[in-house]
Amino acid sequence: MLIETTIRNYLSEKIPNVPIEVEVPKNTSKFVVFRVIGRGKENQINAVTMEFLSYGASKFEAAELDDLVRTAMENIVELPSIFSSTIGGGDDDYDKELKLDFYRAYFNLSY
Repeated sequence: MLIETTIRNYLSEKIPNVPIEVEVPKNTSKFVVFRVIGRGKENQINAVTMEFLSYGASKFEAAELDDLVRTAMENIVELPSIFSSTIGGGDDDYDKELKLDFYRAYFNLSY
């Protein structure tokens, strides 16, 4: 199974009623977009760096969603296919095109 599918399914379960996508969904102001920004492999163990953008109608809503994403991703090691998950930083910003606030988080996963 693709790591993107594993993450999408896991986050959708942990954060219900919020779209978790690899592309910006239409007609909603609260959603999470994620992507792989780096891949590697050593001794048959895969590694990825993921970027998560948590969008909200307000900075506060985006921050709350970012907190849910961070908590879920810290706990993703409960899945038998994920060996480690560490946060690699993050920040907040405003998307001028979408006119929405968002928070960014990076996670390094081994699976």
